[in-house]
Amino acid sequence: PAEPLFRSYNKDAESLLSETKKLVRTELANMENEGIKEIGKIKQKIRAKVGEFLNKETDREPIILPIIMEV
Repeated sequence: PAEPLFRSYNKDAESLLSETKKLVRTELANMENEGIKEIGKIKQKIRAKVGEFLNKETDREPIILPIIMEV
């Protein structure tokens, strides 16, 4: 399962983390339904969606480092 981790000095970090987890899981499910399997494309889409969401919520541009482990 998706486990977003981040470091933040934001007071609402727990709620942001929870919402970010939901967003990542939704996006992964959407990509699976679309048949997207290339790691690079998955990282790119996750980075864009999470970055857009966090920018909107915090009014900052975070650094997003998607790490995907193959099993």
